[in-house]
Amino acid sequence: MILPWLIPGLAAVLCLLLSVFVFVKGRRTELGQVFVFLAFACVGMNLFSVVLYSATDIWWAFEATRVFRVGTIFVQPALLHLVFSLTGATKSRLRGLLVADYMLAAIFTALNVFDVFVCWLHPDDWGFATVPTPYYHILTVYAVSNISGAIAFLLYNYGKIIDPSTRLRTKFWIVGAAGSAVFALTNLLPVYGVPIYPPGNLGTASCLGLVAYGIVKHRLMDIDVFLTKGLAHLAVSIALVAPAVVAVTYLQTVFLGPTSVEFTLLVGLGMVALTLSAPRATAWTESLLESSLLRVKQAQRRRLQAFARLIVNVLDRDRILDLLTEMVREEFDPVSVSVFLRSRDRVLRRVRSVGETIGDDVIRVDDPFVDWIRKRHEPALKGEVDDFTFKKGLIGQGASELYLRNGWELCFPLQTADGAIDGLLALGRKCDLNPYVTTDVDTLTTVAAEASIALYNTRLNEELRKSERIINRADRLASLGTLAAGIAHEIRNPLVTVQTFFQLAPKRLDDEEFMSSFLSLADKEVARIRRLIDDLLSYSKAAEPELVEIDPSDTIDRVVSLLSPHAREGKVDLRSDVDDSVPSVQVDADQLLQAVINLTLNALEATDPGGEVVVSGSTQYRGERCYAEIRVADTGRGIPAERLEAIFDPFFTTKDEGTGLGLAITHRIIQDLGGFINVESVESKGSQFVVHLPAIEQPLRAAGVL
Repeated sequence: MILPWLIPGLAAVLCLLLSVFVFVKGRRTELGQVFVFLAFACVGMNLFSVVLYSATDIWWAFEATRVFRVGTIFVQPALLHLVFSLTGATKSRLRGLLVADYMLAAIFTALNVFDVFVCWLHPDDWGFATVPTPYYHILTVYAVSNISGAIAFLLYNYGKIIDPSTRLRTKFWIVGAAGSAVFALTNLLPVYGVPIYPPGNLGTASCLGLVAYGIVKHRLMDIDVFLTKGLAHLAVSIALVAPAVVAVTYLQTVFLGPTSVEFTLLVGLGMVALTLSAPRATAWTESLLESSLLRVKQAQRRRLQAFARLIVNVLDRDRILDLLTEMVREEFDPVSVSVFLRSRDRVLRRVRSVGETIGDDVIRVDDPFVDWIRKRHEPALKGEVDDFTFKKGLIGQGASELYLRNGWELCFPLQTADGAIDGLLALGRKCDLNPYVTTDVDTLTTVAAEASIALYNTRLNEELRKSERIINRADRLASLGTLAAGIAHEIRNPLVTVQTFFQLAPKRLDDEEFMSSFLSLADKEVARIRRLIDDLLSYSKAAEPELVEIDPSDTIDRVVSLLSPHAREGKVDLRSDVDDSVPSVQVDADQLLQAVINLTLNALEATDPGGEVVVSGSTQYRGERCYAEIRVADTGRGIPAERLEAIFDPFFTTKDEGTGLGLAITHRIIQDLGGFINVESVESKGSQFVVHLPAIEQPLRAAGVL
């Protein structure tokens, strides 16, 4: 008989393969090492059954089973060790229990040498069965205790695990351990006189595979999905194989005489294995054939993937359209390409065309053809358009007629996430007169979908920029109010000087010294007023960004000049500290001025009377890159550590009346200028906001390194 030893033999091979698989994938972890040990113990347990069911010499079988029984004994502590490793219990007080378990297994192994548990073998229906001694019950209790203890420990710890990955892995293990327990304990039945073939060997190997999947697989499916998929594949395989097995059995009876149950079952198992492996084998074969025989198709797929990665990161509409038409022309070589996009007046306008085009450049959004293709959510082929035009009576009308007159072969909808039509992509026939096949349509559908996403992102980005400009303008106006109030107060002092001069001048026209000194003083005060007003007007402008080369020192001086009145009003010492060697940067001068004013205003408002705010400039290096550094430091209240991560978020503010937009706008401005901003703060001691802008030129380091 072949069948009795075949199942444990197959189980032994599976356990050996699983041990090699986990050894290669997870040998550096304690979990992987323990699993390998358990798998080897299971190999010994399965070889124990192979010997019982295949040997013909009873003496040789008895000696061989004495050796392989060691694997059966050590499976028990190895299983418990594996469970402890998963939950980290090997580093706790339970480690002593595990050591005791292994010592007990070692003692049982020593006693096994002297045949304390099994005294001989006897023939049965499957080969040989063990003849137990009265002490064999100790091994049974030992096995049941370890298996039930492992399952109970898993169930107990499952509710306490907070790591999602470990929690999901534990699910696999609970199912695997429970399945192992049910199957493994059936191996004890023949020892206690139950005349049944034990399926424990193959069941244990299957459950061990489930545990191995939980160890090695990093992207785990949910256990319910895993089991559902597995059972579904198995059910379909059996449903397909069962008629074939019946047919084989019938043919065997007709042509070969009496049937062989073993042969029939082997054929059935082989067919099930082939059915389960067929999808993966087909995919592997298709990939191999593509790489060797269909290199053009594989190269096209790579180009499509590169196109998809590139286009979703482009936020310029013209660039997206260029990439789209270039991709279509290079891959399919159509005689014409037309791209229509929805405009603000709710029509589809032709924005790109390649080759000869006929007819209007505008399609109404409410055109029946547009509505039809929108509802289809898929490309329209020429034959389908012919049928649609004829059925709807649209011959010579609208977009359908435009489609037919241009000889387009395919038309793809460019749709938004909510299904609305954002545009159309229409292609003429191929220049080589070859038809568009299914793979072409699938590829073009993917291209059109990627282009739709990119165009939608572009529109969202334009709307976002508009919103940013509105918020930016509002922030400038809010800051402008603060500056105007301070400057108005500051202008009063020079005006008093000028007014005094004019009041006294008529009486002292002959006093040359008075006239000379007061005229000079009045001129200086008027010049000072003019500079303040010029700076205020410059800041209030909302001009389009213009990159120019500037010296950050000038920006710092202007900020200190503008905000000095506000600082004096709050009794805060505002000063600048600029190195002579600060490198030039290429930025928008007004945007940088706004960013530094925002930071300085925040610093002044966070500093109590008597405090200090210093705006400094210096040169800094990060690696080989040179930066101009602008640092705004205050001795104010500081920022709590838990709020530091959120200070640049829009609408986050610690002020009672703040909008929470100033720092968000500043952060965005610095990023747009190619720089970055850091913040350092200690509560009750002050904060420092540090802006880094890339220098135009890379000065030599002091050490002479570029």
